[in-house]
Amino acid sequence: MRELVIDYLLEGQRRGYTIISPTDGIPPENVKAIWREAMPRGQAWNEYIGARSLKCWALPGGEAALCEVRVTRRADEAGRTGIRRAHVHVGTAAEIHAILLNR
Repeated sequence: MRELVIDYLLEGQRRGYTIISPTDGIPPENVKAIWREAMPRGQAWNEYIGARSLKCWALPGGEAALCEVRVTRRADEAGRTGIRRAHVHVGTAAEIHAILLNR
């Protein structure tokens, strides 16, 4: 099983949300699917600081992803709070199922 973290970068040339962990061993089509599906969309997340979401979906090629997103107190460069951080587990359906059972 592999884990990815999507977070908001405040410094450097690539500011904004990005995958901050290595994607080695994850097919590019799965990385794209994770990027599209992991983060909840919308604005005004500052109203939901502390909230968590859990989402599971199938990936191309038979793997699955389980994503937990937390709304944090962190602020972006404009001072808006509610930055989200996602932890994504990528594995077989059986591995994801085991994580869900343990939760």
